[in-house]
Amino acid sequence: MKRRIIALMLAAILVVVLFGCGNNSSIKGTKWEFTGAEYQGMNLSKEQMNTFGTLEFSENNVVNMYYDYDQNGMGQYTVDDNKVTIMDYNTGEEMTGTIDGKKMTFEYQGIKLFFEKE
Repeated sequence: MKRRIIALMLAAILVVVLFGCGNNSSIKGTKWEFTGAEYQGMNLSKEQMNTFGTLEFSENNVVNMYYDYDQNGMGQYTVDDNKVTIMDYNTGEEMTGTIDGKKMTFEYQGIKLFFEKE
């Protein structure tokens, strides 16, 4: 009986260690494309803004940020449930967004930025 209890406890610990330490695996190795923005109630597509951008989340918790196809930034990211936080290496600024399925939204200086998983 003691062996069974110990085995169950070890199995529970492994589950917590393997799957419970953050939720970064949900976006690790993924690429998200900028689809548009909202400002003061106005929705603007990337075509209307003539702007293209992507976020690439690497395996080592580094995010590469591309704007108009050039790499313009790099940062560290963390994920906690449906919240993703990016800390830009260049500016030191943090930006927190939400993940809802294949959609990611950030709010920065009153502007909502929308991304979609590729």
